[in-house]
Amino acid sequence: GPVGVMMSGGLDSTSVAATAAMFLRERGERLQAYTSVPIYDTTPYVPKGWIGNEWPLAKATADYVGNIDLHAVTAEDITPLEGVREALRIHQEPIHAAANAYWILALQRMARVGGTRVLLTGQGGNLTVSWPGPSHGHVSIKARVRRALSAMVPPHWFRMMLRRWPASRPGWRGEMILRPDLVVALGSVGRSAGELRHSELASQSAGSLSVRLRSLRPGQHAIGASWDEKGAAHAQAVRDPTFDVRVLAYCLGLPERCYIEGESGQARWLIRAAMAGRIPEVVRLEQHRGVCCALC
Repeated sequence: GPVGVMMSGGLDSTSVAATAAMFLRERGERLQAYTSVPIYDTTPYVPKGWIGNEWPLAKATADYVGNIDLHAVTAEDITPLEGVREALRIHQEPIHAAANAYWILALQRMARVGGTRVLLTGQGGNLTVSWPGPSHGHVSIKARVRRALSAMVPPHWFRMMLRRWPASRPGWRGEMILRPDLVVALGSVGRSAGELRHSELASQSAGSLSVRLRSLRPGQHAIGASWDEKGAAHAQAVRDPTFDVRVLAYCLGLPERCYIEGESGQARWLIRAAMAGRIPEVVRLEQHRGVCCALC
């Protein structure tokens, strides 16, 4: 059946789409692309520096590449709560970013009706081809200070400082949602909330490669399993080329300077350079990122 792609206006999915379309063009075929589009104007609700409606950027990519049929997914026939219920039915457990379930389900349904049997994504790009580099994104200023301090002070002093230094990120990234005593009582987590927090700080202080490896180690997340379950529910094979083992090995072997452009310090340089001439400049050089409902 037809090959489809979940395409936002960002670098990862547009790069996947452009590359897939290139191979399909050689066979005289077209790529089906699906983009989630908000029903209402998102301007009042989107933080400064973010993009609420990625349709214009996605359309620019489709027009530039040529053999991409772009479909808008409004998800008007399913509510966010219905999406959560359906996700529970599919996965048989709570999922991460459940607020996104409704539009993902709507997108997969539309793709399935269109006959798409293989659905591509670019979710793994943030850890591989579009890694933002050591001074952006995942490694904060505090993390870099910790790394410098760890090289200057005795280990036991550094550990003591970590215990007294609060997590650098707000919300669930720095704190446990469950009470520590409840976690211990349930036995669902082997370490307390404090230990988990200190572990994250210590791993960030070791460098950006450690940050990526911490996310990529087996058992650290269920992205692959989650997409397999979503795909099975829609008779689709969901595949992420940015997590291909060859791409993964190549990207992890590159020095950090390959991800940042010269003195300008432009993040995600590797994928921007690779996609020169393959995606439109308005997309390739865009500095803002799309915000989905899970981040609002």
